[in-house]
Amino acid sequence: MAHESDSRLRCLPSVSRVLSAPEVQRYVVSLGHPAVTRVVRETIGRYRDSALAAPLGDGRRVLSAVVEEVVRALAGQGKVSLSTVVNGTGVLLHTNLGRAPLSRAALSQLVEIASGYCTLELDRATRKRGSRHQHVEPLLAELCGAEGSLAVNNNAAAVWLVLRALAAGRKVVVSRGELVEIGGGFRIPDILRDAGVELVEVGTTNRTRIEDYAAACSADALMILRVHRSNFEMVGFTEMPSLAALANLARERGLQLVVDQGSGALVDLPAAGIQGEQTVKGAIAAKADLVCFSGDKLLGGPQAGLIVGKADLIARIAQHPMMRALRPGKLELAALEATLRAHRSGAAGDEIPFHMMLHEPLSEVRARADRLAAGIVGLGAGWSADVRPTQNRIGGGAAPTALIEGYGVFLSRLEWSADDLAQAFAGLHPSVIGRIEDDRLVVEARTLLVGDVEVTLQAMRAIA
Repeated sequence: MAHESDSRLRCLPSVSRVLSAPEVQRYVVSLGHPAVTRVVRETIGRYRDSALAAPLGDGRRVLSAVVEEVVRALAGQGKVSLSTVVNGTGVLLHTNLGRAPLSRAALSQLVEIASGYCTLELDRATRKRGSRHQHVEPLLAELCGAEGSLAVNNNAAAVWLVLRALAAGRKVVVSRGELVEIGGGFRIPDILRDAGVELVEVGTTNRTRIEDYAAACSADALMILRVHRSNFEMVGFTEMPSLAALANLARERGLQLVVDQGSGALVDLPAAGIQGEQTVKGAIAAKADLVCFSGDKLLGGPQAGLIVGKADLIARIAQHPMMRALRPGKLELAALEATLRAHRSGAAGDEIPFHMMLHEPLSEVRARADRLAAGIVGLGAGWSADVRPTQNRIGGGAAPTALIEGYGVFLSRLEWSADDLAQAFAGLHPSVIGRIEDDRLVVEARTLLVGDVEVTLQAMRAIA
């Protein structure tokens, strides 16, 4: 039995022989000897298991197969994992695709700061150590009409830090209709529990009155938390007290009112047909003590969690030990500062890609769709493309029911299914991500950035 196993294994190549193959050697140069050797050993190990189960045949054929599999595995390792894509989904803030693209000003500032040393924690006036928060705090507080502000690395971290720093060991009152689940399966009750606070649920799923909050404001309660239902909308037999009414109750009972605004609009959006998104400034004006929101949603900047509100509460949060673990780095701060400056100058609609897409005239969207469709038809026989009116969405958990008029390019190719096309487009460089409707691949024109039509057509020639 042992003799039979030994004979089956004689067809396997040695590690050194596979490494000496010319097509493997070039990966030794680019990826390094240890990484390539590991892949070779793993591949030969799989063939060893197969050989023990059944004869593999001629040694030369096995060597060729092993080398081919090793090269295929190494080719995947040699590719950069995080790469650009063309967003043809019609979702302006697509979480899977990185949410808000940055403005040219933000990109320029980011590259400048990343390429050398910077004043991250240097006070130029005293030439001594300063605070990294000084670069965005004044801007953010001014834009929101708040006494103070603070930036961390995302909004879930902002909410957790506020709860942990201010309310650990105390009761926090939340409406049952706001115990939501956010992206990635994270749930508000779990965040509260991990922050060390005791959750007090009030009201029902669809109706919570001011009297429900008042009844829960006991002596050991510290905070009322209002959570913006950003990724769904409740309609019908519903009721919620206004933010101003909650603020009045909080003041009467000596409680803090914290608002998790989520998507965080700095400007009114009705002009774009987006209703019901209260601005952060509006929440502060309604006397909320603190407001938390995201940097990479309606703000149109980098991923960040932003906290604005009363200066004394901000100061307490900034001194919490976990602030160091959650603080943003120099690249996030560089892009955030540039984004905030665009909002302060009133240039968001002309400079920040999300706001440009949101407010772009429909006629310009149609023209871009027509240009892409003409280019696809020009690829040759077998391709077809036509332009149709569509409905686009904000995405990123913001304004979930809002629809924005757009135009999509519905394309197909003879003998190819929509899934075949979608897979081929995803394999392009850069990948082109669309959606499937009526067994055709749809590329939405509103979410195509400057130059994306040309990039898409150039990449598609590889398919043609």
